[in-house]
Amino acid sequence: MKHLFSRFRLGCLYWCLVCFLPLATHAKPAGEIIFRHPLDFFELWTGNVQEGHGARRVFRQKLLIMELSVQKDDRYLVAVAERFVDDELHLHVDAYLLDKKRPNAEAKNLTQGRYGEILDAAISRNGDVVFTNRPFVPVKNGKVQERGPFLIRKHEATQKHNPKARLLKQVDADYVDWGPHRNQIAYSTDTGIFLFNISTKKVSQIIKDGYRPVFSPDGKHLAFLTGTKPTKLGILSLANLHNLKHIEIEGGVSPIYLTWSPDGRYIVYTLAGPNLTSENFAAPIAGGPPERILEMYAGGAPLFEWTHAAKSGAHAVEPTNKLTTLWGKLKQ
Repeated sequence: MKHLFSRFRLGCLYWCLVCFLPLATHAKPAGEIIFRHPLDFFELWTGNVQEGHGARRVFRQKLLIMELSVQKDDRYLVAVAERFVDDELHLHVDAYLLDKKRPNAEAKNLTQGRYGEILDAAISRNGDVVFTNRPFVPVKNGKVQERGPFLIRKHEATQKHNPKARLLKQVDADYVDWGPHRNQIAYSTDTGIFLFNISTKKVSQIIKDGYRPVFSPDGKHLAFLTGTKPTKLGILSLANLHNLKHIEIEGGVSPIYLTWSPDGRYIVYTLAGPNLTSENFAAPIAGGPPERILEMYAGGAPLFEWTHAAKSGAHAVEPTNKLTTLWGKLKQ
């Protein structure tokens, strides 16, 4: 009798696993994002990852946005962009500060061509900005122009005057990201990925084959792309650098954008499609094939970031003045 009862319990457990595990495994990322419009690169929209009917425009600027960073649970965004002047592209790629509380105001140019071409920029939870650059002239007046991660403190970035940027380290960095703790950044060069402590100036190389580092929401892992072809997604534990995992990308194509889901369960990336369209995928770090997301937005989202750190993305950005435009009307 006990034997039959044990088999019965095992059978129930088996069917529970069969019925409920797929639901947990295939639950796609949720929450609210800010994304560049797939058809109009001058516009930033906000919407839900799983629903497209409530999407609305929040910014329209004469900026061709290439990289985007969002201050989680707060008001500011930083965009790496090239400005259109009289319907022509300005020569400089700069870092711009946008304010969700002042959507009609012109974005503030933080760099104004003083550092050459801006490659990447990120904003921390407390509003500090870090960026990387490529000088227009490598040598000027017999001196090598400064290149590397630069830091702009929040009080400088948000004031009316031109902000002061402090060079953190002279190095040929390309991509950069803030850790959840305000004193740590990660950047990549052609020799790998490095961690940098702003307070102590300590630098440590954590991987040689990787670029475009992105911290997980809890700061315990780093996602990146491999330099070795075919390109793969990498996940590195910062507590144990030997704990390294790779996820294959179908076709081995290099993504044009990379981020994490707010709950840290997915690495989310964007692939370039035909005719300036994009395809967005969420790769579960626990294993399993990447899943398509954001298919409700015609043309995909070329680049996007979650607006909140909460897992559910429960907080919403309210429609702003007359900038509210429904996605359904746009498609019509």
